[in-house]
Amino acid sequence: SKNTQILTSEGKNLKAYPLLWALAKREASVRDGKLTTIVFIRDKNSKGQEISGYIDYGHRMELDDFELYFSRKKRLLPRPSDLSFYNW
Repeated sequence: SKNTQILTSEGKNLKAYPLLWALAKREASVRDGKLTTIVFIRDKNSKGQEISGYIDYGHRMELDDFELYFSRKKRLLPRPSDLSFYNW
């Protein structure tokens, strides 16, 4: 059994943010390795360029502090290091 994990989404009201709410619901299962989640995002970067890509949620959780995403201090955007990345 794994140690008790601190969930970065815990205690946050994310109902108004469908993507963050869906990721929060899956956070514990993805961290435990019981669930795999691939997220497709199409958005604009800080330069106004359209970008899109598929993000492996579990892998990204290993790299990033999701507290920043769940508190909406940082936007979840695709990167060239994700499963796929396209800069329009």
